[in-house]
Amino acid sequence: MKQLTLKVPFQIGGTGGVATITDPVVLAAQEIKTVLLTLRGERVMRPEIGSPVNTRIFAPLDSADSELQTDLLLAALQEQCVLSNIQSATFTTSTNDGVAIFKIAYTPNGYFQNQVTTVTL
Repeated sequence: MKQLTLKVPFQIGGTGGVATITDPVVLAAQEIKTVLLTLRGERVMRPEIGSPVNTRIFAPLDSADSELQTDLLLAALQEQCVLSNIQSATFTTSTNDGVAIFKIAYTPNGYFQNQVTTVTL
């Protein structure tokens, strides 16, 4: 049986109902983004979901802090993402415009080919 879940961001489908997806690659990417963009304690009844990324968004970053942020992010994703196997995570920032870029390599369950999703904050 295929897993069926709501499409993120929330959308209305072509039939007027809630849009859903079944593609395991898309589902895994949505899960990664959900964990990454949720602050721990933010979700009601599921306070363990989330990553520490938001706590450091406006803080100045040096290379040691960037490595720590990457390690914390990778640990949170590996612990909480059940639809994929997280391979690696990289975290880079632009000193000019303050943009943070996260690249996460993962293998969706049941697949053998690595995928990469990028989140820009």
